[in-house]
Amino acid sequence: MPLNIKWNRNIDKLEMTNKCARVYCKNGEIYQGKGLIACQGNDKNDEDVDGVLFELDNGKDIILIEDEIEKIEFLD
Repeated sequence: MPLNIKWNRNIDKLEMTNKCARVYCKNGEIYQGKGLIACQGNDKNDEDVDGVLFELDNGKDIILIEDEIEKIEFLD
């Protein structure tokens, strides 16, 4: 299934820029790393939604979805 790319979404900016970023989530979590590839995540209703695989500076990966992100700050 093709993923929708909309340049105004934070998940697309993280995936396409290949820059180090700090991601501020609505739940208070702050992550630092780089977006890798588009993927599917799950929202609060366990529905499949567009997401981005985000590689943290410590080498671990997480999936972020648009609804979780409050803002992003590019560091380089």
